[in-house]
Amino acid sequence: MYNALNTIQALVLINQHDLATSVIGNFSQLTRSVLYMSGQENTSLRAELDMLVNYTKIEKVRMGETLNISIEQYVPNYLTTDQIILPSILIQPMVENALKHGLMHRKGKKFLILKFIVTPPIGGNKKKLHYLSVLVIDNGIGRKASRALNARTANMRTQQSFATMAMYQRLMLLNRLRKTPISYRVRDHYNEDREALGTSIRVDIPFYPRIS
Repeated sequence: MYNALNTIQALVLINQHDLATSVIGNFSQLTRSVLYMSGQENTSLRAELDMLVNYTKIEKVRMGETLNISIEQYVPNYLTTDQIILPSILIQPMVENALKHGLMHRKGKKFLILKFIVTPPIGGNKKKLHYLSVLVIDNGIGRKASRALNARTANMRTQQSFATMAMYQRLMLLNRLRKTPISYRVRDHYNEDREALGTSIRVDIPFYPRIS
């Protein structure tokens, strides 16, 4: 939130009023989404995507044209994104970590790819258990380099540790209440010379479609 306000202030100061107005619109919608979803145990994929679109638009303005963001969805034609259910505001902190700790410090072109893939049960029965796989892929500096940078600043080290622990603890709490748990995996990518190519996160969320 503070980063968004700083971005708006900077745009106003350099007389980018049209862009500032656009960012204010995104920020307003993002704030409404967060306030509403904070009081909900679950939300629809449509609502989560709307929130992520507004959030990433703000971050793209803040980080500049070197950042390319792609949001892709692969949903069976018998389902809509309103029928796909997941825990509220589960994905946004993962996207924020990728931007703040991976891509922020990378020089040159940066990319962030978000993929939402629904795997239907055999036969495509709407009433059976489905899986939503969410992939957050970046070409950032990697977790090892990020930890080394953050270790130089006590405040950043504390923020990253708290955010990571909070995310793990939430997943643990969610899984205590679920018959089929949510899985969460993080992978660091390297080239042949062991140079960091980025990080990917995969979250597999079991759900029963919302039947109208």
